Amino acid sequence: MTDRPLGAVVVGTGFGARIHVPALRAAGFTVHALVGRDPERTARRAARLEVAAMTSLSDALALPGVDAVTVATPPFAHAPVVLEAAAAGKHVLCEKPFALDAAEARAMLAAADQAGVVALVGHEFRWATERALAARAIASGAIGEPRLATFVSSVPLVADPDARVPEWWLDSGRGGGWLGASGSHAVDQIRVWLGEIEGVSAWTGTVSARAGGAEDSFTIRFRTVSGCEGVLQQSAGAWGPMTNV
Repeated sequence: MTDRPLGAVVVGTGFGARIHVPALRAAGFTVHALVGRDPERTARRAARLEVAAMTSLSDALALPGVDAVTVATPPFAHAPVVLEAAAAGKHVLCEKPFALDAAEARAMLAAADQAGVVALVGHEFRWATERALAARAIASGAIGEPRLATFVSSVPLVADPDARVPEWWLDSGRGGGWLGASGSHAVDQIRVWLGEIEGVSAWTGTVSARAGGAEDSFTIRFRTVSGCEGVLQQSAGAWGPMTNV
């Protein structure tokens, strides 16, 4: 144990700068550096946050007082950062989608286990007040034993083919697609509420007029170990009001 505040390095100058740095500070961490690839952008955003700007992850990991690393880069860049941080003995919080495939995810988990560090995926929504309350109600038996579950969400984020989003969002080879961007949170919530999933069938596809690219919609039918049958359907490509049921 140490009597100093825990120290962290944030990798990623977009979501990392906007969300991770203030969140870490609110939790009592000292943020030692913001790490990014673009020197000018990193320096500009680090200056606004009054934190050191660095373009070398290895140099940032070597700073005194760094205990943890949070990773908010695009998904295709997660693995190298996580592997280097774990090898340096730093705890890691990585944004979702965690990896490009299962093999990459297993390699990152194995590296953390071998290094003896804590490794977490950023599924923060499970602690949202209403979701945490639902989890407690289900766990306590207040609503009985769940037998059927339906989750439907629609947000027309890319319904317009000309909608401006980061290039990798619609590139499945770089970790894009609505299943990883939003579905990963929903799957995490289902596992928290209903337990592990033992059977699944799914469809992924594009319903917007956008040509090619990663999926903007998906439908999943699942069955949990406890016997609950469920459907999870989400779309970012369909026009209409935002819904979340």
